[in-house]
Amino acid sequence: MKTFLISLLLFISVAQAGGDLVNNGGGIAEKNILQAYQKLENYIRLCLSSNFCKIDNQQRTILEKIIGGLEQEKQQEGQIQFASEKARPGFFIIDGEVKVAKTGDGIGSLIFVNSDLLYTKNEMGYYIPLSISEAAAIL
Repeated sequence: MKTFLISLLLFISVAQAGGDLVNNGGGIAEKNILQAYQKLENYIRLCLSSNFCKIDNQQRTILEKIIGGLEQEKQQEGQIQFASEKARPGFFIIDGEVKVAKTGDGIGSLIFVNSDLLYTKNEMGYYIPLSISEAAAIL
């Protein structure tokens, strides 16, 4: 069953890989971030209950804390915000590196996602959106 769920997640990610670059929060990658956020508890529980996720005790503790706060977290309207590092230079720079996302320390802190990093250009010049599994990992 777990193998089936993991295969399904990977299939969904591959099936959605043909999107366009929109840059306004309405593209496939942005939708994948929002979808992953809605299903985050399921993904975390799957990870915690399987050997597929190679996590240590500290990571396990963090994931358990995230699950514990998700209900309260999701009460914050507009929890996920998309912003551009290019439009707001320095906004996503942490410890001298540009990050794909950032948030505060408290439950309910907004999660800002760097829209500049949600699509990659392949060798044929097509933009490939961030997959749902990649979005879940970021969140």
